[in-house]
Amino acid sequence: METGRYIVVFDPPFKDIHGFSATQIYSEEQGSTLDNVVVQSIENGQVQVKTGDSSGHMRDREFTFVAYGEVA
Repeated sequence: METGRYIVVFDPPFKDIHGFSATQIYSEEQGSTLDNVVVQSIENGQVQVKTGDSSGHMRDREFTFVAYGEVA
């Protein structure tokens, strides 16, 4: 997996996923509003996201997420 790219796997998978949201976590006040998480794909069994820095470069970052849907 390349820097800044993550796959979140749901085990068991959702029967139908209705929503997914993610945000970066900063424990200090140095976080920029330009640092971000981008959701690339949403499937019942997995979600792919990219995280990046304030310059738009992909970087490994801590993030949190919530997924909502119907369970199998």
